[in-house]
Amino acid sequence: MQGPEDPQEDLAALLDALGDVGRDVTALKERQEQDRSRLARELSSLRTDVSGIEDRLEDVADDVSRTETSLRAVHKTTEATHKALEDFVERYGRDQIVAHAQADLTRLTIEWTARFAQRQHTRALARGLAHALTEDALARQLTDSATIEACLKEQFLLEPTFWLAPAVLAVAAELTGDSRKAARARSHALTLGQDKATLFFALISSRRKMQAEAAYWMDAYLGGLDASHLGEEFRVVLEAVACAELGYDALSYARQAMNRWDRERNARIYARHQGGNVADLIRWEPWIVRRTEAATTGFDALRRLSGDGWQRLEEGWETASAVQATAGFLRESYSEQPTADTGNHRSDTALRHLIGQLDPDESEVQEQMRRLKRIIADGGRTPADEMSGSVTDVTDFGTLLELAVFEPEEADLDYPARLLAVHSAWPSLRTAVAMLAHRSRSLVPDHLALHVDGWSCQLTTSSKTPDERERLLRELGAYVDDRTSASVRAVAPLWPRILGGLACALLGVMLGLWLQGSVGGIVITVSLFVLLYAVWGVVSVPVRRLLIRQDGARRRVQAAADLTAAFDQHDALMFQWQSGLAAAVRFGSWSPSPGYGSVPRQADAP
Repeated sequence: MQGPEDPQEDLAALLDALGDVGRDVTALKERQEQDRSRLARELSSLRTDVSGIEDRLEDVADDVSRTETSLRAVHKTTEATHKALEDFVERYGRDQIVAHAQADLTRLTIEWTARFAQRQHTRALARGLAHALTEDALARQLTDSATIEACLKEQFLLEPTFWLAPAVLAVAAELTGDSRKAARARSHALTLGQDKATLFFALISSRRKMQAEAAYWMDAYLGGLDASHLGEEFRVVLEAVACAELGYDALSYARQAMNRWDRERNARIYARHQGGNVADLIRWEPWIVRRTEAATTGFDALRRLSGDGWQRLEEGWETASAVQATAGFLRESYSEQPTADTGNHRSDTALRHLIGQLDPDESEVQEQMRRLKRIIADGGRTPADEMSGSVTDVTDFGTLLELAVFEPEEADLDYPARLLAVHSAWPSLRTAVAMLAHRSRSLVPDHLALHVDGWSCQLTTSSKTPDERERLLRELGAYVDDRTSASVRAVAPLWPRILGGLACALLGVMLGLWLQGSVGGIVITVSLFVLLYAVWGVVSVPVRRLLIRQDGARRRVQAAADLTAAFDQHDALMFQWQSGLAAAVRFGSWSPSPGYGSVPRQADAP
């Protein structure tokens, strides 16, 4: 009875268990529904929150955009304010500079008036006394000496330190015949400014046709000058003296002084280098070499074939060309005699320039006033010359002499003055030209080695016979032919290699036929290539020999053309070289035009 009941009990237990599982599943579904509902509510709440956040973000973005716009406006306003402030500060600074400049200019103007105004009156009196009408007015009693003397004494008392006041007083005393007062006034003027006073007396004496007095004062003026620091009036004075407007004695003194200065300059160069006439060469060689117009572009073949010998050729030829160009320039520029000029306009110009020239203390104040006026005119901006400073016009005699000889436009001197400068420099200049010509002549080679395609020859520079050229061309052709023949003979079949190749090809073919198949085909193909190589070793020999002969013929033509061009260029170069040396020989016997002083002018003739 127990057996049948047990399955029923198990089934009932299983059903109870399944019922519990069903109830658990139902409970789980209920919880899932509850969780799903809660999750849906939470998601809905999150969506609402996200939507609110998005709205707030949009509001924040709008606020940020408005803030950026405000910031840009503030930035522009700040930049405009900063620029306006900078402009104001800059303008204020310039206004301050202008105000200070105006104050300084007013102060300097007052100082100028107090210190130097009377000098302008003195200069006006000097111009009046220098004029010929004043002396005529005294002679014709249109004015009396007492009036002139009283006026000059007043100016002398007002300007006791100005050299022109006693100098003018001395001239007035001479006009009135008071020699003792004239001597005292001259002595005082020389004490205050010796260089300018002596030049003033020389020019005044020339103006009054007192050439002996003018020569005396000019000699004193030249003797007191420093050749390395000549005044700005020296150029004007040199032109007047060179035209003999101060008399031939003054011209002679000027020549002596300039010759002395030139010798002293050469002596200083000699002391630095210790080499005889090397001072003349060091001084003038840069100027002489600069005159050459030679160009080496037409001697390419000669340069290429002469090798290391070209440098010697080029140096000697260029030196001769420079000497020829210099000789031609000097002969063309300084062979004419200056035209006669009986006027004294250059000495008048020099006198006006000397009277109007400011003394160093005046120049300093005038320069300061000029700069201040520039600053005021530029609205407070500092002029460029204010930054760099003023440049004093100082003339060095050596530089002036060299410019007068070789750069007339830059020297800005009339022809008589430049001619006088040439005569002063002539001994050293002629020596330098002779030394350069000697150097060029020493560089002329007896023979010139030419190298063409491995062949060399010695060309006699003094010989220009066609026979020698033909002989050298034949030798060059024979040399190229011999080299070509040797190259042709060197090309021959390599019989051991050819026979070995044929044997290998024959064995390879036999081996390929025995092997058969793909391996045999490969062996036969390789054997055929070896056979072709052996055949080409025999067939290519005539082709290679033909190519070598053609190349030899081309090289022979090219070598002959190069050698012929070198011959022609050598002849042209030697012709120019010898022409330059011949010009140097002619230059040695030439002298510049004597200029004024060779024939007295009508105004100074006794």
